[in-house]
Amino acid sequence: MSISVFLCRVHVVLKYMLRHDKKERFFPVMTGAFWLNVVLQSSAYLIYTQMPSYDDSISLNNEAVKLTIVLLFFASIVFFYLGIRKDKEYLKAERWFSNKSKEQRSFLLVSSGLFMALTFLGLLFAAIYRM
Repeated sequence: MSISVFLCRVHVVLKYMLRHDKKERFFPVMTGAFWLNVVLQSSAYLIYTQMPSYDDSISLNNEAVKLTIVLLFFASIVFFYLGIRKDKEYLKAERWFSNKSKEQRSFLLVSSGLFMALTFLGLLFAAIYRM
């Protein structure tokens, strides 16, 4: 499975989980990019503070770090949006989701939402606690 097909499937699941219109593409992209960035930033911070060479005197309150974080956020939005632009693959992802039974769709939506909520909140609060 290509990255584009995977991103299309993720987008379709996000779209139905957030109950957006069938034609809507912007808000699920923003939701996925925001979730991915918070999870990756929290994970990177936790990994950074657990390194043996971690020094409290090194400040992450640096303009270069802030700029990098913002640029990575916008890059993930562009990457996600470009990944779902192919209409043929997107329609295939729509059919993949709609061909599932109602129970499978419900399970997919609930498990995805639970996974996203737990990783988002868990890693975010863990990173805040470590600060």
